[in-house]
Amino acid sequence: MLTFEKTSEGIGAFVHGFDPDDLAQSDCIRSALYEDHLLLIFRGLNQLSSNNLIAIAKIFGENLSKYFREEDRNHPESDEILILSNVEELGSLGASAELPWHTNLAYLPQVASVALLYGEVPTPPEGGGATLFVDTRQSYDSLTTEMKHSIEDLKMVQSQGGYHVYPGEDVFGGKVPEAEHSLVRIHPITGRKSLYCPGGRFFKEIPGMDQKKASSLSKSLLDHCTTNIYKHLWEPGDLLVWDNLSTLHQREVIDPSFRRIVHVIDVLENDVSGIDKTNIANSL
Repeated sequence: MLTFEKTSEGIGAFVHGFDPDDLAQSDCIRSALYEDHLLLIFRGLNQLSSNNLIAIAKIFGENLSKYFREEDRNHPESDEILILSNVEELGSLGASAELPWHTNLAYLPQVASVALLYGEVPTPPEGGGATLFVDTRQSYDSLTTEMKHSIEDLKMVQSQGGYHVYPGEDVFGGKVPEAEHSLVRIHPITGRKSLYCPGGRFFKEIPGMDQKKASSLSKSLLDHCTTNIYKHLWEPGDLLVWDNLSTLHQREVIDPSFRRIVHVIDVLENDVSGIDKTNIANSL
């Protein structure tokens, strides 16, 4: 029987009684994620197979992202799983650096609705590398009525700056993925409103707004979102699953002397919610 133990930080729950070979309680898992906790933490899933990981991801949708550069597709069994590590022989993607607040694939018109991060050999807590999460649904709810009205119809352009590209396109051709999304997002399953990626790593501009004013608003909303943070200290065999439409996350800097290997899967939303704003850059 599955049970859910809330964290003490207002977002997330530890899942007890989960068997990765028995997904009969998928409805319960989906409900716990979307309706209640936004972040599910599964512990002790040591040596989880790629088939198990993909099957868990498909609880939340069949369309798994393959938005990786050809040279970054480093998983030996699946092009739907990306290995992020600070181990050079595995194809390091700079996984010792800090990653600012973001939501996965916000720079694409079809974004990730759910994201999974599996720590096969994560860095010990003393080596840094904690993953931080905040609830942007609660952040929206706690805005003043005046602020809600003022941002209700705003859009934001998110830009990756040329790192990821669409499948089949030459990364060196200068394609810089950018997309325009509503700042206030209505969740397709719960109908709840949240602040979608209001600032941080991918923020570029608010169409029609002076850049200085847009940056100030973005920073203010991001500060508002990041006042109540769950800090996840990794243990071997941890699997994190989160509602990517209603959260922000960040990775702390990692002591590079500690090995850190995590597997990433992004589940794409069913419908395209954004507008493609891809630019052609002069160079990368």
